[in-house]
Amino acid sequence: MMSPWRVGYLVAGVAGWLIAGCAGGPARSVGPSSRPTVSLRFHFADEQPREGYEPLADEEGKPLYVSGSPILTEGDLVRVSRLEGHGHNLILLEFKPLAAERLAALTAQNVGQRLAIFIDDRLVMSPLIREPITRGKVLMDGDFSRARAEEIVRALSPGQPSAFGRR
Repeated sequence: MMSPWRVGYLVAGVAGWLIAGCAGGPARSVGPSSRPTVSLRFHFADEQPREGYEPLADEEGKPLYVSGSPILTEGDLVRVSRLEGHGHNLILLEFKPLAAERLAALTAQNVGQRLAIFIDDRLVMSPLIREPITRGKVLMDGDFSRARAEEIVRALSPGQPSAFGRR
């Protein structure tokens, strides 16, 4: 189970503070423009084996089992912003209306379960769902450097040319 400081309370209308591990590593470049691209995936996860869930280690090295199909991807985003808070570079993800409804319904049905959030196919965090995420916004703190947070925001911002693949 995650320590209490990893998942906090609602702040400024944001549906959840999702605070955890490190999201390092180089951005991938695709296509002739060499524009960095970033993928984003939200999956359900559990600490116990489940049918259709794949084993891996969470950000603390403990066993985690992740659903095979993502519930949200970068294609579900309407806006991405970098914020600063508590000495951290934060990324605010705002989802399209249908994706926000899906997120609200699925998190309401899965309170007590975990989400596995991947950036560039790397597990960034796996917070416990403490309450439904109803406003379609998620604030992430993945211990990002300012440069990495800005790169993720640029690459995930809708309307930017990219070569995101569906996972």
